[in-house]
Amino acid sequence: MKKILTPLIRILSIIIICTLFFTLMNTLAFMLPVSEKNYAHSFDFIEKEGWCPQFPLIGSAEADYFAPYQKNYTPLVFDNSTMRVVLQTAFERREGMHFPEALKKAMVPSYTRYWHGYVSILRPIMILFDYEKMQILNSFLVFALAALVACVFYKNGGMGKALMYLTSVILISPMLIGICFQYTWVFHIAQLAILIYFKNRDYLSRNDRIIYFFLIIGAVTVYLDFLTYPLYTWALPMLTIILFEKDGEYVGKKGFVNVLKAAGGWIAGYFGLWLCKWIIGSAILGQNLFSDAFSQASLRMGELLTFKDKVFGWYQNWKHYSYELFAVILAAWLVWWIVSGIRKGYEKSTRAIALSMVALSPAVWYAVLADHAYYHHIFTFRTLSIMFTAGIALMLDSVSGEKKLRKGLKSFVIPGCVSLVIAAAAIALTLISREYDELSNKESTAGYEIVQMEDGEILEFDFVPSFRELTGICVGLQSESSKGDYVYEVYDGSSLVYTLATPIGSLKGYNYYLIRADWKLEPGKTYHFTARAEGNDAPVNAYVSSGGSKMLNEIHNPAIGQKSYPGEVLAGFAYWYRAPSRYIKACLATFWFGVLAVGGYAVWSIWGMFKGSKNKKDKIS
Repeated sequence: MKKILTPLIRILSIIIICTLFFTLMNTLAFMLPVSEKNYAHSFDFIEKEGWCPQFPLIGSAEADYFAPYQKNYTPLVFDNSTMRVVLQTAFERREGMHFPEALKKAMVPSYTRYWHGYVSILRPIMILFDYEKMQILNSFLVFALAALVACVFYKNGGMGKALMYLTSVILISPMLIGICFQYTWVFHIAQLAILIYFKNRDYLSRNDRIIYFFLIIGAVTVYLDFLTYPLYTWALPMLTIILFEKDGEYVGKKGFVNVLKAAGGWIAGYFGLWLCKWIIGSAILGQNLFSDAFSQASLRMGELLTFKDKVFGWYQNWKHYSYELFAVILAAWLVWWIVSGIRKGYEKSTRAIALSMVALSPAVWYAVLADHAYYHHIFTFRTLSIMFTAGIALMLDSVSGEKKLRKGLKSFVIPGCVSLVIAAAAIALTLISREYDELSNKESTAGYEIVQMEDGEILEFDFVPSFRELTGICVGLQSESSKGDYVYEVYDGSSLVYTLATPIGSLKGYNYYLIRADWKLEPGKTYHFTARAEGNDAPVNAYVSSGGSKMLNEIHNPAIGQKSYPGEVLAGFAYWYRAPSRYIKACLATFWFGVLAVGGYAVWSIWGMFKGSKNKKDKIS
């Protein structure tokens, strides 16, 4: 009993101490003044950057946001909308806040489910520097930490492990992290945790102290991070410990248990501190924070997503790694691994179980927080860097020996045949892959007029789908009604094929939100589409083009009531179909080849461990 109670008491004590310390830190930060000069320059600067600017072109137009987010999947975009929240929260301008007032402010009435611990760092710094200078300072810190950790990896593990670490840094776009105070905290926490581990390796390796180490890492993560890619603070230090632990703590089945312990410590710190924020925040603010927290948690876990959406969320995160630089770097590692294995042969890794657990952790994270990964892939994709880094670690383990060059035809035929089988499987998986495509005419240069629909009137048009599976629709209806539904119907001749109804109030007055559909229609065939309002208590408006700039092939002959319009209806459609780009297909095939090859190697190593263990038991008996 004592063996269970003692760790639990320690964990609870650490969580309580962290809660009190973090509350005090935020409170003291809000008691500090803010430089009006630095404040003014900072917000002028962020306004010039625009909404979701793209590095290095800081200052992109707002419309440019949609291209990188929806189509190009560049990893060099950051969310300036949330950055404004960060800065406005950190730089509250009221002067001379006394402790009770600052204590309430420390709970941050806006986004109360977060700790907003970045306030305790950014606010004191802004007394001396504005946002622009802080970006320069932070960029230097990012690259200094990366260089320092790379040197430590090289000193303790050689060039291979140093290059593995540097690859992991490149895969999360360090230049962007340096200028974005939304993404930076997770990076700093992970690097500092690695340095602390190397400095105190012997101490942390005894008496399950590694559990408390990750407990504190998880607590600090939830304090500073604004829910970006927090798993990184567990996975990168965990991977480091697995690679550099000297006492065999992460070998075989023992590695499985110890990785689970470390993960449990991080989870206890992460979710424990989040729970404490809701408890102490509710007490100080005199309001129930749990209701908002639980509703948001349920939403972020994907209650509104289908299984197809969740799988596509993983794909969206992966697609950022089709960025040319990332694709070349990862392909280079794969080529090196294949060539080295053919020349020297492969060795079974004794740490395959532990490394595989780290590699699979992003899939678990995306499965749990499916909605967050689906909608915020412009920064959640960095979680996937963990899988690639752990895969490279497995590659290094497989060819780490000093074997002589292999001779004989058999030595080359077997690896070649295995590679062909894996390549065929990778191509097959690529051919069945699909992605969404969203089409809209909202950028039409023709302009739109607003037509008020009379009670009972129907908006209708001939509808010609471009692809078979239609997954979302939006039609330009608008109403301030708090009651009633928009009803959409699709007819094949006189036969009703599909009906879809959605509450008017859920669309916040303006129907330009994609509404989920699951319609299978024949591409190129003409259907009849109708849209109307039922049970509404306010007028309904429709948006139709005044000229006739037809941007969607789906819409023909729009009419409202008995009146026809020469243009088209404001609308949008989402389809699910095969990936159109040859480049994306090539990247997918390479990715699947790597996953299957490295995964197969891991299974081979794990099978060897279990088989060896069984043979050993048979000999003893």
